[in-house]
Amino acid sequence: MTRKLTKEARNARRVIVLAFALCTVTSVMFNVMDTALTTTSPMALWAGAMWPLGAVLGWEIVTRAPFPRGRLWQAARYGGVLTAALLAMTVSYVHAHGMLTHWGQTPLTAALGPLVIDGLMTTSGAALLALHTAKQPARRATTRRRPTARLKAA
Repeated sequence: MTRKLTKEARNARRVIVLAFALCTVTSVMFNVMDTALTTTSPMALWAGAMWPLGAVLGWEIVTRAPFPRGRLWQAARYGGVLTAALLAMTVSYVHAHGMLTHWGQTPLTAALGPLVIDGLMTTSGAALLALHTAKQPARRATTRRRPTARLKAA
């Protein structure tokens, strides 16, 4: 049986989803606009949009895919998404920094602005994961049985 979220958790989820969506849209806009400064190629513009969208898709995979238990599965689940998210955030940071610089923002604003956007996107993604985990059914404590050795008849 799945646990239901409390009213407070449902309200928090709405705010978290809003923050996630706003930061994602802002990040996509920065990436596409910065790419448009150097090229008008539709493929390049699409590629510019993919960096933040890749991070979003990663969060979706982590929260929705029913990975089996086990350390290797967990390493694949979280390690893969973390690696992709860090790379996507790095490229996204460069694009957002480029746009803020192009618009004449101060060096401090251009340096910190992208961190705020991608940081809130990451934090809200983690919060969604935490809420998703809170909805999972409680697991019963089980004891592991050791495999018994079979004796061969001589």
